Amino acid sequence: MTAMRCLMIMACAGLIVGCTPRVPPPELVCARQAYQHAAASQAAQLVPDELHKARMALAIAERSFQDDPSSFHTRDLAYAADRKARMAEALAVNVAGNAVTAKSNNRRAEIIADYAAKY
Repeated sequence: MTAMRCLMIMACAGLIVGCTPRVPPPELVCARQAYQHAAASQAAQLVPDELHKARMALAIAERSFQDDPSSFHTRDLAYAADRKARMAEALAVNVAGNAVTAKSNNRRAEIIADYAAKY
C-alpha cells in the first residue's frame, strides 16, 4: 500500500512540475518591454534599421528561451536585445533632435539674411 501511495505522489508531482508554465527571465521581460516601447516611439519612422536589429535580437533571445529557458546564454541574449531596443530609441531621439537643430539653424540664417538685406 505504501509503495502504491508513493507512486501516486510521485506521479502527481511529475504532472505538476511538467505542467507548470515556463517563467521568462527578467532580462527577457525587460527586452520585450523595451522593444514594444521603442516600436511605439518615433524609432519606427526615424531609425527603422536599428529597430529591425532590435527585433531580430529579441527573436533570437525568444528562440533561446524556448530551447533552454534557464540558461545564462538566454539571459545574455535577452540583455543584448534589451540594449539594442534602447539604443534604437535613443538614436531616434538623437535624429529628431538633430532635425530640430537644423531647422532652427536654417530659420536663424533666414532671419539674419532678411535683417542684412534691410539694413
